[in-house]
Amino acid sequence: MTYAEIGIAVGGVLSLAYAVFNFAFYRIFNWANEFKKIGKLNSAIFYTMNLFLVFILLFFAYISFAHQQELAASAGLARTTIIFYAAFWLFRAIWQIVYFKPDKTGKISPAMRIMRSITMLWVLSLSAAYFTPLIFPHS
Repeated sequence: MTYAEIGIAVGGVLSLAYAVFNFAFYRIFNWANEFKKIGKLNSAIFYTMNLFLVFILLFFAYISFAHQQELAASAGLARTTIIFYAAFWLFRAIWQIVYFKPDKTGKISPAMRIMRSITMLWVLSLSAAYFTPLIFPHS
């Protein structure tokens, strides 16, 4: 197995695990109570976006396993796909550095610190996994 194939396989596992994690958000973050605070329309939008993110993550997990060698070869549509997915996670990491920041007093809650750290590690790992075929082609 090449480094590129290992990177794609790791990306598939991480995508699958992140899908399961996102699917559990409703319970983990007590959305039943939190959504009451923001109104029906916004809660429906928020829940819908998260649910369909789960489907995208499952799709990428599937193609990472079913088309591992094609993605690892990084040619044509496979190259475009892995560049997009790796960039998506890299820009997500940058966004979270900017957006998940301390409040006006300079404090960041322990929950936000944990979420920020875990997510940063996760999204950077996903980005690195899918950039692997570009860094180690045919290795």
